[in-house]
Parts: sequence; structure tokens; C-alpha cells
Amino acid sequence: VAELAAQGTRVPVWLRRVADGEPRELRRLGTALHDYYRQCVAPDWPSVRRAVAHDRHRLQSALDRGGPQLLLSTLHPDITWSPPVLRVRFPIEQELHLDGRGLRLVPAFFAHGMPTTYKDPDRPPVLVYSISHPRFDSDAEPGPSLAALLGHTRARVLVTIAKTRCNTSELADLTGISPATASQHASVLRASGLISSSRSGKSQIHEPTPLGLSLIRAS
Repeated sequence: VAELAAQGTRVPVWLRRVADGEPRELRRLGTALHDYYRQCVAPDWPSVRRAVAHDRHRLQSALDRGGPQLLLSTLHPDITWSPPVLRVRFPIEQELHLDGRGLRLVPAFFAHGMPTTYKDPDRPPVLVYSISHPRFDSDAEPGPSLAALLGHTRARVLVTIAKTRCNTSELADLTGISPATASQHASVLRASGLISSSRSGKSQIHEPTPLGLSLIRAS
């Protein structure tokens, strides 16, 4: 708050009181946050927990298969690992030296776009990155009409990608097919405009396109 004021930003009176630790304003803020959570966040909290758990499983799988290098290389499309430097697409140019302090990775369900870090240099180094959202609560089995249109396996690949962003190896694991077969199906779906793929290190991350999502919903 003091920094905002020093920059000439108009700071509301209530925010100044919160910064000063006034009990009444702190209680009002706490009540507002609790009400917001109850009405806007709590209904989706099971989905949030599943998405975070899936991302944790994804990173653990990458760590088990290829160590820290694979984990960092597949962390996020805007993050690349060029040993010993972790490069992050960021709005401003800056350098963060860990100096042996480690780096805490924080998955953020409600974040979008580029990863971010805490502004306070005295806090432990943290990298906050957005994670993919589950788009459907059903299992990965496609509907009969979608399976008839694309073939059962390819339809299941599309629905799996629609549920969560994943690379080709993860797609193979999730659908129970070989990586080569997963890659082939992903190529056909991409050429058809139903998914898009972006490079992240040595992996390709697959996501559904609006057309792909519309096709699933219509079926």
C-alpha cells in the first residue's frame, strides 16, 4: 500500500485501514472473502483439487522418467529449461538468482497466461504457473455419435485431451495406447483443426480447439 501511494496511485481509505491492521476493516475483509469463496469458489473446489492433483501426478511422472530436466522442460509452454538457466516468458526483463535457496513451484488453477513470481525479493523464490482445467466431469469415454464419426480410439484421444492438457507420452498413458499410436491420432486431430499442439522443450503439449470442444458437446 505504501508503495502504491508513493507511485501516486489513489489508495482507498478502507485499504489503508486494512494495511494499518484495523480490526473492524480486517473482519469486514475476512467476511467478504469468506462469502466470495462460499458462493464462487466452493462449488468448483472438487474440480480444482482434481486439476491440481493431476498436475502433481504429471510432474511426478516427468520427474520419475527424466529427472529434474524433463520436469522443468515440460512444466509450462512459457517455460524452457536451458541448463543451468530456467527461462520464463515474462512481461518485464528480470533475473532471479536462487543462490542455493531452491525454487517452489506453485500450480494455479485460476491463473491464465504467463507464469509469475512474487515481487518481494526477500521471500523464498516461488514460480506460479497456470495449470490446465478439466473441461468435462465425465470419464474419457466418448459418446456413440462421436465414436462413430472419428472411430472409438481417436474419439477417446480427443476427449482425453479436452479433459486436460497433456503431452504425447501422457496421452498414451491416459488412453492405454502406445506413444506412436497416440502421436498418429494427435496428428490427424491437429490436421482436422480439433486440437492444437505447442512445443515445450522436447515435448508437444496438446490442447483442444474451440472446434474440438464444440464437436464433443454436440455429440
